[in-house]
Amino acid sequence: MLPFSEGACSFGARCRFLHDSTHMLNTEEMTDAGNSRHDEDNEASKQYHGWRRLMKYQASGYFKAPDETGQLWNDALELLDSDDRNIHQLVARDLANDEFRGFGLILETTKLGAQPIQSLAVAISFLWMITHPSLLDCLSVDTFIGTVFSFFSGANGSRAIKFFIDFCRILGQHSQASVQYGSSPTTTTGQALLLVTDTLYELLKREPRARLHDDLPSLLDTVSELAANGQDTAQAVAARIAVIRRMTGQDRDSLVNVLPGDAAPGDKP
Repeated sequence: MLPFSEGACSFGARCRFLHDSTHMLNTEEMTDAGNSRHDEDNEASKQYHGWRRLMKYQASGYFKAPDETGQLWNDALELLDSDDRNIHQLVARDLANDEFRGFGLILETTKLGAQPIQSLAVAISFLWMITHPSLLDCLSVDTFIGTVFSFFSGANGSRAIKFFIDFCRILGQHSQASVQYGSSPTTTTGQALLLVTDTLYELLKREPRARLHDDLPSLLDTVSELAANGQDTAQAVAARIAVIRRMTGQDRDSLVNVLPGDAAPGDKP
C-alpha cells in the first residue's frame, strides 16, 4: 500500500501523487453511490426474476386461487413502481407473452368469482397495474400493452364491458368498504371508480369498436350514479365520463348518419 493512502507520505514536495483529501473523499462518495445503485438494481432484478418464476409456475396450472392471481398483479405493480425502465419493459413483455399465461390470468380476473370482496380486491390490483404510468407513458412497451388491452377488451369490448358492469355491481353492494390487496394502495369506492374510468378510457382509445357496445351507455350511467352517491371523487369521475361520452358520441353519430340504403362515403352510385 502506498504511504499517502494511510495518511502519511515521506516524499514531501517531491511526491508525484495527488494528496487532495477532498478529491479522495469525492471518489469514495462516488464509489459508495455506485455500489448503492448496483445494490438497488440487483434487488429489482431479483424481484423481477421471482415474479417471472411465479408466472411460469402458474402457467403450468399449479394454482388458480384468486389470492395467488392477486399476488401476481400486486408483485407486477411493485416492479412498475421501481425506477428501472428495463424492468418495466420486461414486465410488459411477459404480460403479453402467452407462454406465461398472462391472458389466462386476465380472464380469471375478469370473471369476478364467488368471493365478491376478494375478487374485487384482485380486480383492483389488476386495474392499478394496467393503468400504471410506466406502461401507458412509455412508447417502447406500447405494442405489448396494446396486445394486453386487446385481449382484455374481447370482441368489440364484450369482455371488458361485462367485467366493468359486474365490477360496479359488486362495488355498489360494498360501497362503504375500502379494499386493499397485499401492499397495493388502499382503494376507496371513489378511487375504484376513477380506476374504472381511467381503464375504460384507455381501452376505448385503443379499441374503437368497443365504443359502439350496446351496454356502454348504461355502464357510464351506473358509474355516474355510484360516483354521485357521496363519493369524494365525484367531480373527477364526472369529468372523465364526459370525455368518454364525447369520444363514443362522435362514433355513434357517424354510424347513425350512414343509414341502410344510403351510400357510404366513397361508395359508387
